[in-house]
Amino acid sequence: MIPAKYEIRVFQLLLTGLMTFFVSGAVTLLNLGISGFKLSIWMNAWAPTWPIAFCVIIFAAPIASKIAKRIVNG
Repeated sequence: MIPAKYEIRVFQLLLTGLMTFFVSGAVTLLNLGISGFKLSIWMNAWAPTWPIAFCVIIFAAPIASKIAKRIVNG
């Protein structure tokens, strides 16, 4: 089992994986249409975006959290 102190990283990994999976699928479908859509093209679009999104969220999440707290707390 993974120690509890890594919960946030596991959450970020799962969140970015799911988010990039669905967004890349939607964009691939929009660009190619239903007739040109292939699973292999989708996976080629998705695979490189996941690690990029994961790295971005590590740095962006604390900034977004601070901004959200300022907006909500006034």
